[in-house]
Amino acid sequence: MSRALSVDHALLDFLFLHALRVDRVFQAVITNLQPEHLLHAHELHYRGILCGAMLYYEQYNELPTSEALWTNTLRIMSRDETCGQEQLMEAKAAIDEWFNETIHPQSALEPNMAFDCLKQVLLERKIGVAAQEISNNMNLSSAIDFGDFVDRIQQQHTMIQRIQHQELPLALPEVWEADTGDTMSTGVPFIDRMVGGSRPGDSNVLIGPSGVAKTLLGIQMLCGRAKAAYTREQQTGERQGISVYISYEDRLHSLRSRMLSCACQIHRDITRSISSYDELSTQDNMRDYERQLFVGREALCEQARYMAAQPWINEHIMLVDFSNHPDAMGGAGGINEIRGLLGRVSEERERPIGETFIDYAGLTAQRYLEHRDGHTDRLVKELGEFVDKVGHQLSMPFNMVSWTLHQVNGKAQQASPTAKLSHTNAEWCKAFANNAYLAMVLGTKDVRSSACMLAATKTRNARTPPPMVCRIAGELSCLQDATQELQIDPMSNSLKPRDEVDRFQDRHTSSNAPVIGIGTVDQDVDEV
Repeated sequence: MSRALSVDHALLDFLFLHALRVDRVFQAVITNLQPEHLLHAHELHYRGILCGAMLYYEQYNELPTSEALWTNTLRIMSRDETCGQEQLMEAKAAIDEWFNETIHPQSALEPNMAFDCLKQVLLERKIGVAAQEISNNMNLSSAIDFGDFVDRIQQQHTMIQRIQHQELPLALPEVWEADTGDTMSTGVPFIDRMVGGSRPGDSNVLIGPSGVAKTLLGIQMLCGRAKAAYTREQQTGERQGISVYISYEDRLHSLRSRMLSCACQIHRDITRSISSYDELSTQDNMRDYERQLFVGREALCEQARYMAAQPWINEHIMLVDFSNHPDAMGGAGGINEIRGLLGRVSEERERPIGETFIDYAGLTAQRYLEHRDGHTDRLVKELGEFVDKVGHQLSMPFNMVSWTLHQVNGKAQQASPTAKLSHTNAEWCKAFANNAYLAMVLGTKDVRSSACMLAATKTRNARTPPPMVCRIAGELSCLQDATQELQIDPMSNSLKPRDEVDRFQDRHTSSNAPVIGIGTVDQDVDEV
């Protein structure tokens, strides 16, 4: 005869019945449900039974029989001062019923429903406990990082939702499904040719020496993606995403100056100094650099270029100042703060987030740790987990591409322009890019040619390509493909015009000196 149970008891009873009779349900229960989740007075016998079953499984690696389970449960509950005779009797009656084949025949068990019961129990207990912890700390010091509590709740919820019964897939499915993941342009054609673009959900990194062109390249990708999104929206009518650039170093006016220079091809000196649209050149008053810029094609003045770019800039670009300056929007809340910002941007702009740039990881992690408890001794660990957190907490939830910028270490900063830099040369943490889908690395700047190497040192969606040479066009806030123009000169260990290097090599064809062309490097950073 079945016992009379309350609604709360019925849920746990159904779960325990299946856990003790079906191995895969038992594995899910002991993995996720802990004895401390069963602390109410009316749940003490369930706690004792759970402890008894776990003890037996640890010893014999199999589900317990009813007799063995009762022996272990009796021993454990007898030592528990909170358990009395009533709880012992409840435990004995429950075990007898669950193992009674007449009352609960094996063929009538419903494991799939048991998984749903487990999720409901865990949501009530795990999420409830975390929420109560937040409530208990509301009146404590403001130094408490409530973002961490929110993270814990979200992580617990995600893990709980993954608990479900799924059929094991066949190695060769009956119906083949094509990989239809959409590859997005990076916004820069020569990078697309190199790596084939990115996919929504990717967490990528861009690493390079201080002061080379990381921010310029990031803004160049930002502008390219925004312009492409605007064009696609005009052609298809489908709502396209917004690209967000978050800087922890540059103030908003500096970001605007670089973005405007890149988007409109206006000389950086102009965008830094003007205070209004009227100061831009007109068709009747073109500047000298514009005549050189439009050689062989129709010349457009600065005002015309500004007006052409204004629609896609306003619709598809958001620049965020997280420099921690008193006037900045923020900058000390780490990834939690970024997630909140992206949610607000998406809601207010009524657009999905298409791409996000975080410039740069070192400052983001430092300020987060300083704000949380004033200690930065966990910086290496924080940076080691940073890219993975960006992927799981930003890229995947928003179904967007993220780019995290970071610097190389001091040794790599001193490398020659032709040295082979890698994502393992990341500052403070060699493992920084371990969880990145794509790692792009800029080399040091060759002062004479104003160029640098650009390499994709880690790719997951394509074969790692050879490095290329880029000219840093700082006056227009962008990088340009200079592979056909420049190459490595093995004699001077620098980047020189191809024709100059070719003439020298033609004169020294009998020399034994190695000839190094584009796509190879003269030495590794470790040898510098």
